[in-house]
Amino acid sequence: MINTLRNNDRLLLLVFAILVLAAPLWLAPLGAGYPDLMQRFAIFGIFAIGYNILFGLTGYLSFGHAAFLGVGSYSAVWMFKLLSMNIFPAMMLAVICSGLFALLIGYVSLRRSGIYFAILTLAFAQMSYNLAYSVLTPITNGETGLQLSLDDPRVLDAAQAEGVLPSPQLFGLGMDATAIVPILGMELQFNYGFYVCAVLLIALFYLSMRLFRSPFGMMLRAVKSNQTRLNYTGVNTRPLHPDGFRHFRHVRRSCRRTDGLHGPSGRCRPHAMDGVGRGGADDDYGRRRYIARPGAGRRHHQILREYFQPH
Repeated sequence: MINTLRNNDRLLLLVFAILVLAAPLWLAPLGAGYPDLMQRFAIFGIFAIGYNILFGLTGYLSFGHAAFLGVGSYSAVWMFKLLSMNIFPAMMLAVICSGLFALLIGYVSLRRSGIYFAILTLAFAQMSYNLAYSVLTPITNGETGLQLSLDDPRVLDAAQAEGVLPSPQLFGLGMDATAIVPILGMELQFNYGFYVCAVLLIALFYLSMRLFRSPFGMMLRAVKSNQTRLNYTGVNTRPLHPDGFRHFRHVRRSCRRTDGLHGPSGRCRPHAMDGVGRGGADDDYGRRRYIARPGAGRRHHQILREYFQPH
């Protein structure tokens, strides 16, 4: 990916990293410097970054984003119960399962946009909630929640001490390992699990910034600003919709009939299709044969568009 970060983006990333890594210092005076609470802050920060990519870039309002977090959480706990207490395979399984679930939901929801997309995601979120507390109770354990137990197989882990419930770890280092440092009458808790989550949060924040500045991110912003105009350029903004390219093919046929809008190669120029099919003055100007050559008509059309079209 090309280097698209600006100086102010690098400064923002630096400030964000300092605030996250120094969270035990400024959360302790507020009474929120507990390891479990700080881990939740970092996890929900990752959740917010993912939601911002969807809603902040494309403008697609989703009310079902928490369902992906729930599917990933259940998948991770099942990995803890069956395979190992190492968090790495648990995170991999959580990403795969939530990604497949998102693909299923997106295949249906992305056929609509606007308020219809929001209603569909809300319906899927409520459906997921009801399934987790009814039909899928053998998998989710219902209202009690999915919990670890002493008789879980955990085939890759060594034998644990009898009667002791194992804790998650990353290649042998427990996620509950905490260094307590007394400073100014306060006990600051530097937890290993929090800093693992914090590093992931900073890395994903950096990747999201790169995505925002990348050509793909600019295309997603174009979906939010003017989806119809982006469709005119040939980008299928709704690939799962059955009529995805039907409108674009109609525009190209209209453009072929307007010889004045063709370029030297005979192809339809994307920026010249803004008024095609809308009955505007530029459409009529390109279609009428009052000009000597199509090339001259194209140049006149571009000049008139640049000077008279409102921006």
